[in-house]
Amino acid sequence: MFTAEANRLTIAPKAGRPRSFPWRVEKDPYVGDVRLVMLLPDGTLDVYYRE
Repeated sequence: MFTAEANRLTIAPKAGRPRSFPWRVEKDPYVGDVRLVMLLPDGTLDVYYRE
């Protein structure tokens, strides 16, 4: 299960503890594709593109 509130995305698996990340949806500055960007706890960005 997941929930999105304001700028936080929370992922709660059936087994294990929930994890929460700051997130945003934006356009790729080079090609204009829509992408989801999450900030991971170690400070790296995790980027997902729409198919």
